[in-house]
Amino acid sequence: MEGVRNYDKISPGKTTATKGYAPATFRLVQLRRCVRPGYGQVYCNSPPDIVKSGAMDKKILDTIAEFVGKQWRNPEIPAEMDKADFASLSERAAADISKGKTKARKIIRLAGQSGSGKSSILLPAALEALEAAGINPIHLAVRTFAPYHPHYERIKAEYGADNVRENTNAFALTLLSYTLARLLAQGVYVLHEVTILGAPYENFWAGLLRENGYVADVHAIAMPKEVSDALIDQRAGGSGNEAGRKVAQTSKDFFFRMVPESLEIFRDELPDGNITIWSATEPAPVFNGKCGAPEALVALEKYRALSPYALMEKEKALAARKAWFRSEYST
Repeated sequence: MEGVRNYDKISPGKTTATKGYAPATFRLVQLRRCVRPGYGQVYCNSPPDIVKSGAMDKKILDTIAEFVGKQWRNPEIPAEMDKADFASLSERAAADISKGKTKARKIIRLAGQSGSGKSSILLPAALEALEAAGINPIHLAVRTFAPYHPHYERIKAEYGADNVRENTNAFALTLLSYTLARLLAQGVYVLHEVTILGAPYENFWAGLLRENGYVADVHAIAMPKEVSDALIDQRAGGSGNEAGRKVAQTSKDFFFRMVPESLEIFRDELPDGNITIWSATEPAPVFNGKCGAPEALVALEKYRALSPYALMEKEKALAARKAWFRSEYST
């Protein structure tokens, strides 16, 4: 059928490395339609309308697609989709997740390195506090967007459910970024649960906040790399939002390495925003103040180098975080 993408003709990249981890490429091709789970064929050839100027979609594509394509590898890349495809999918994704959500130019970013407790501890604490305050935010996480991948079911069947995220990261993060731009332009309250991702992404994120009148409110957990790596491996056999997920060692290394650099970007680009640094060894934040304060990075580095790093019991840590978030966000 003319004008319809034949995904079966996209050849997986080939490599001698682990199956499915071929280098991702982002070739721009003109597509007429794309596939959204549950909606069948979706027309994607209308002009992007993320912002009136039409410039934001190009900024996202140029910055995010190139960046994530270098960091993550997918077996088959529908991120070869052009900007019109992502714009169409993001419009539908935004409609899917924005019904009944609170309108307010507020954003909370749950960041820090992978495995540090964003999903298992900070997220439930934040959601409980916001609910108590009558706030119903849009919760954005990369895992939310993986099912929009046109090959989602096939990837899950071929590589296993525990490898879905590692094989859809590039696509899902790009789609999340398009959707975030659309939602911030609408002025909605966002709970953004995405690990710190390095200079290209964080400069893009800071720009989005400034352009849409949002003030940064970032939470990051500081811990040594060997601790977070061990927690990531334990998580694969546990329960919760990220249960069963496998993370490649290259991704673990990347997530840890990017945190200080990104906090420097927050310091320089979002100096009036707020940043809260947590340690899984302490019940209260080890720093809570302006992104522009040099003490934020000092606190981060101190607890990333802490040895021994005696983790609090999960139940006690969760209770302490809930109490703190309620005191900060429930009024």
